[in-house]
This record gives sequence, structure tokens and C-alpha cells, in this order.
Amino acid sequence: MTFLSPFLLSLGLMQLFAAGLDLRGVSLTGSWRWPGYLVGSTLFVAGACLLPGSLLVFLWLLPASALALACIIVVGSLTGRDLDSARFLRPGDWPEGQCQAFRIPNGDQAIPALLLTPPASTKAAVCLAHGSGDNKTAFKWRLARALLSRGLTVLTIDLAGHGENQAPQRWPDCTAEIPVALAWLRARPDVGRVGLLGISMGGALSAHAAVVARPDALALCETPIFFHYTKSSVRREVWEVLRSPALDLMGELTAWQIWRTWSVEQGTREVALSDLISRLDVLGHVAQLGCPLHLVYGQRDSIAPPDHGRRLAQAATAPTQLTIVPGASHLTLILQLQTAHILADWFAKYLGAPEA
Repeated sequence: MTFLSPFLLSLGLMQLFAAGLDLRGVSLTGSWRWPGYLVGSTLFVAGACLLPGSLLVFLWLLPASALALACIIVVGSLTGRDLDSARFLRPGDWPEGQCQAFRIPNGDQAIPALLLTPPASTKAAVCLAHGSGDNKTAFKWRLARALLSRGLTVLTIDLAGHGENQAPQRWPDCTAEIPVALAWLRARPDVGRVGLLGISMGGALSAHAAVVARPDALALCETPIFFHYTKSSVRREVWEVLRSPALDLMGELTAWQIWRTWSVEQGTREVALSDLISRLDVLGHVAQLGCPLHLVYGQRDSIAPPDHGRRLAQAATAPTQLTIVPGASHLTLILQLQTAHILADWFAKYLGAPEA
């Protein structure tokens, strides 16, 4: 009873917390919210009834809580298997729109891509370029759904050395992919105006590409001017993920689904990220842009801090907007609904799509 009581108390409290915040991915009852309250209350009351009078119960509190957390994560991954917020990022027809898979020719290689077309298209499209260690679909559903809801077609691609792209990421070959993708997008009869959205490393590549490919609008998210990797920045980013609103992702997918998304095998990268960012000269290329530019940075970003955005805004000669998202870090900026809607509204404005 000394161990069982704190275990039930902890599990009950966690279940009540999950039900209260509608965190279906870590709930013992999955999508059934009100039964979740009942189960959580029952577990808590049972634990309270079994609570022994000995103070030894406090010695078991930490291991009991750890076991309870493990249990709710495992059971939540089983009961929440029906959660699939990113389903529309697979080929098929969905309420959000149609998804088609393509392999865009790029010399003797091909760029894996998904083209998402909204039910009521405005003939405006946005190409997404992901960050380092990322891919075309990972944690992109909120951003893609927001863009689709504005009538914007979305092309999301795997850059060299990432996702399904078999080409190694090497200099200067990697700089050709985004211009090729934009040209492919422009050539489609159902697309008129084209925007480009680059995230982190993809932002640096997008700034470089935009000088040549000339999109109608460019947004750079958390794009570093230089990259300096430290253990302290990694620790800070991990802490920001744990403390940030990213917890609400557990209302849309399970811990197992998050792990599968993060554990996608990556390709070959022959150029160090710090070297790549340096060679891309983001400041120099931003100064050459002629299209509207939106710079979006996280207030708590320790990898591409807001000061990088301010320096880019000062260097830009084109119409430029700088947005600092409160509470967002490098890993959580794109996860936040606020960021998705800010970007979708901006592209809708500059690409001529109607407001939602």
C-alpha cells in the first residue's frame, strides 16, 4: 500500500490534468474527455483511501510518479491511435484539400515533394523549405492547414540530405533546389503568384534562392545570420520545449507519434551547418531582395535570436515586416498556432488570397 497509494494519486492527478487540458494523446481514455475525468477522479480517490499513516509514503512519491507518467504515456499512445492531425500530409483527398506526391526533376536527382491544393484555390502558392535535421512533413500540419485555409496551395519539399531526398547536401549544389522547386511551381497552370517560406537553415537557403528565383513574397522564420552550436543553447532549447505551449501538441497526437516523427532517418550532409550558413551570406542576399519580406523570430530563441531578425530588417531594402513571437523558441516557433496564422495572413495579403 505504501507504493500503490502515491502511484494511484499521481496517475489520477495526471489523468485529471490531461482531461482538463484535453490532452488526448496522454489520456487513459483517449478522445473520451468526460470519462477521463471519471477515471482520474476514481484513481485519485482510491489512492487517497489507501494512503497509509506512515511518512514512508513520501519516499515512494518520486518513483511512483515516474511510473505513473510512464503508464499514462504508454496507455495514451494506445488509446490515442485515432489521433492523426497530419493525415492530410499524405497523398489523397482530405477535407483540408488534395495531397499529391511528386518528384521534381533536378538534374540527375529528384526533389521529393508534396503538393497540397485547397478545395477553393486562389491560384496563389507557397513553397515551404524546412530547417536542418527536418523534413517536408514533420510538425508542419498546423502551418500547412493555416495556409490551406486561406486558399493557398502549399508545396513542401525535402531538401538535399533530408527526408526522402537521396542527394547529399553539398555546396553549392544544395542552393539549386529551391529555385528549381519554385520554377516547377510557377509552370503549373493552376498557380499564379508564388511565395517562399524558409525555416532556419531553409530560410538561409531561401534568401539565397530568392535573389535568383524572385518569388512574389518571402518569409524567413528563425533564420540565423551565423550558426554557433553550444551545449548551453541545446539545454536552453530543451527547457523551452518542456515549458512552452508545445505541450498542447499532446491534444493532437501521442508521445509515440512524436517519437516516430523525430526519429526519421536523415540522408548525407557533406557540409557543416555553420559553414553552410556562413557561405549563404543571409545579410548580403536580404539586402538584394525586391519582394515583400516577413521576418519571424521567437522571443526565446537561443539559436537564431531576435537580434538576427533586427539586423536583417535593417539590411533589407524591400518592404519588410519583423515579427517577434512572445514565448517562442527555435524548436517551438513553428509549432505555435499563433505563428501559423501570422504567416498565413501575411501570405494571403501579399499573394492576393482572400482572408479566411
